[in-house]
Amino acid sequence: MMGAWVRIVAKHNLQPFMLADLVGGSWQFLDRAMRAGGGPVPPSLVSTIKIRQAGFGDCLDTEDSLRYWFSEMQRDLLLPT
Repeated sequence: MMGAWVRIVAKHNLQPFMLADLVGGSWQFLDRAMRAGGGPVPPSLVSTIKIRQAGFGDCLDTEDSLRYWFSEMQRDLLLPT
């Protein structure tokens, strides 16, 4: 950990993890989704019909999910409050 994050960890008494310790390689999915490096986004067609027919019909609002997980990370001293 370097620079500003080291100071934040010390100031808020957070767990001294590096980003790679927390997310592993999953950041690569965000890079693809956000098109790191530019270029057009390839078209995709995604249907939720089959998964819903298999019984997975619940859904969770993205904002609610982020709010929940950020609060969990704060509770676990991974993010400042």
